[in-house]
Amino acid sequence: MSAAKNKRRMLFPSPSVLNGAEKEPSVSDFESLTKKAIGEGAFGEVYKVRHKISRELYAIKVVNKKKVVDANLLPQLRREIRIMYSLNHPHIVKLYNHFEDDNNFYLVLELAEGGTVFQKLAKFKSFDEAAAAQYMREIILAVEYLHSRDPPIIHRDIKPENLLLDKEGRDGRIKLADFGWSNFFNPDRTRMTYCGTLDYLAPEMINQQGHSTNLDLWNLGVLLFELLTGGAPFQASNQAAMFEKILKVRITFPKNFPPLAKDLIMKLLKANPDERVPLTEIVNHPWMQTHQPIRPTMTQQVIKEPLPCTMDINNDPEILEDPIKPFNEGEYKVLSKPAVKEEEKKVNEVSLPAPAPSAYTQQVSTLETELKQTRDENKKYRSQLEDKEAELERVKGKIVELEGVLNKLESECDDKRKIEKNLKEQLTEKTNKISELKALQEDENKLYQEYESLRAKCLEKETELSLLKTEIENMEKLAKEKVQQTEQIEKEIEKVKSEIDQTKQKYSRTKSEMHDQFLKLSTEVDVLQKELQSKERDSSVVSLEALLAFTQDNLEILKKRSRLENDLLKQYQEANERLIQLDNKYTEMKIQYENDLAELRRKTDNELRELEANAVRIVEPAPEADLEILKQRLKESLENQYRNKAMYDELQHLQGMIQQYEKSLALAQRQLEDLDFLRENDQKIIMSQDAQLANYTQEIQEYKKKLEKKK
Repeated sequence: MSAAKNKRRMLFPSPSVLNGAEKEPSVSDFESLTKKAIGEGAFGEVYKVRHKISRELYAIKVVNKKKVVDANLLPQLRREIRIMYSLNHPHIVKLYNHFEDDNNFYLVLELAEGGTVFQKLAKFKSFDEAAAAQYMREIILAVEYLHSRDPPIIHRDIKPENLLLDKEGRDGRIKLADFGWSNFFNPDRTRMTYCGTLDYLAPEMINQQGHSTNLDLWNLGVLLFELLTGGAPFQASNQAAMFEKILKVRITFPKNFPPLAKDLIMKLLKANPDERVPLTEIVNHPWMQTHQPIRPTMTQQVIKEPLPCTMDINNDPEILEDPIKPFNEGEYKVLSKPAVKEEEKKVNEVSLPAPAPSAYTQQVSTLETELKQTRDENKKYRSQLEDKEAELERVKGKIVELEGVLNKLESECDDKRKIEKNLKEQLTEKTNKISELKALQEDENKLYQEYESLRAKCLEKETELSLLKTEIENMEKLAKEKVQQTEQIEKEIEKVKSEIDQTKQKYSRTKSEMHDQFLKLSTEVDVLQKELQSKERDSSVVSLEALLAFTQDNLEILKKRSRLENDLLKQYQEANERLIQLDNKYTEMKIQYENDLAELRRKTDNELRELEANAVRIVEPAPEADLEILKQRLKESLENQYRNKAMYDELQHLQGMIQQYEKSLALAQRQLEDLDFLRENDQKIIMSQDAQLANYTQEIQEYKKKLEKKK
């Protein structure tokens, strides 16, 4: 700060200077206690100082003249100073004096040692509900005081940066400061000025529809949100998006935001200014009532009082010298007055002689007497007016009190309705949950029944699989036996062939012998014929007859042997043809048997693999259909078995024809034994399934008993 001679005055004198209580202060009357400013603004800085004579501490706000004039804000600064001189409230920063030099304006303010709420909020991120409610309670007292002035004062810029604390710590009380955007409210001429901080702008100010004291109510709603969360409710990436949120009152509350505080904020942040909850109802709101004061808090009777200085709010703000009513001595503070003891005051009063009266002094005395009489009359009329106003205020107070009681009752009724609604919702929710539990229990029972059914079907299929495996093993054994029997038949056929070959050899030898005998006989016949011819000439008749008889006998023997030989040859040929036919038929049957056996094995292997795959799966799409398929395949397998059995019987029949039917009876006996074995095996399987079914029935009954016990 620098001291310079004042060349051109732009502001009116302070009340103490105007009343002649002291000369106009200057920078040299103060000493700075801080090297750096304790606060900064758009047009100046704030310093902590001490008056050199009184030794009292103050805060001096230094405002740059050039910036104010260039921004055309001189009328606004004059208005701020006039308003602050007219205010006297514990929760509003007091303006004690002001002065100026060539470069700056200086405002001597009450010192708040605790800094700003903004600084404290930046440190702690957010406040608990009790602290926020206490701050709101003290701010409301200040705003209520402003609105009760005549004319009412609108602050228009309530935010954490403009809220000071009189001392550090939790006990710091609110001091509302910075009346740079403040103005008087005239119901006949709505304010249209576009001002304030963007985050705190109300819809009516954005739309430039004019605003009233309800503008401060909007600021209180935004402030409460910021105190509890640490951030403004209408945050956006750009100004257009922010204004859209403000106009539509689109607020995103945190998840754990207090519901009562949310209700109060929503009642304050109404797009229509007339719908905003008034100050008296804010104090009586359930959220404020829930959080009682954490330190002694003043109470005030709201009385409409005229401002100490006479200011015509309809005057042109550019007028430099406004008519200002002189302040009483108790309504302003003399900065340069030193602190003296009471004894010194009395001595000074006795020792100092009264100054000699002069014409000017007498004129002033006369004017003061008239002024005193006028003041007495004004006091009398004001007293009567105050009595009437007090009576009116008492009536209004009762009305407000009754309205508060009514609002409280309505709030309680609303709370009870909400509680009843919540209880109904909880009851409905619990009923739905019970229904869901019952449905789940029924589903569980159905699933358990399905599980038991699938388990039974799985066991049944496992049993069928075992039966099929047993059948397959039996068929494999039967196939092995048939192979052995086939090999035995082949051996017997080879034996028969060997016997036939031996018979052929015997026949050949017999034929050869008979041929030799025939040749021998023919030779003998020729010899005999020759002898007969020779003897015809010289032998007797007796000898000839004897020779003829002998020859005839030999011929008969030869004929018999020839017929026998032909019969044997015919039988041999027939047997040989029959053997060839049997051999061909045997070969065909053997090939057919081998093909059927291979096909049977292939089908059996496929069925076995399918059964094993089905047995592994617990849930099947259609177990009844699969069971029918298995039964059909088992039936086909049995039919194949019977068909193979017929082939085997035919082979046995062929073998019996070859071996003179010696083994037919044994084969029939074995077939009967196999049928008895299958019948006994089926009975065992049926008994086993009945036992398993009884066990499953017992397990289901025990499970039902357990479920009933759990219920």
